[in-house]
Amino acid sequence: MLYSLSIVFAWMRGDTPFNGWAPIMIAILLVGGLIMVMLGVVGEYVWRINEEVRKRPNYVIRDRL
Repeated sequence: MLYSLSIVFAWMRGDTPFNGWAPIMIAILLVGGLIMVMLGVVGEYVWRINEEVRKRPNYVIRDRL
């Protein structure tokens, strides 16, 4: 990740050409990170749907007088 940032900053300054494996790796890391974030969002959404579908009571009465 730090290497990706250093490559991008060097490219922005004009120190190095932007070729080789660096752009491919940066793209793979960014896309992979976005996929993981979206997977987390979908997982949270499914978890909340599952909790709502269970329809558990807020409390349970053990004994009645």
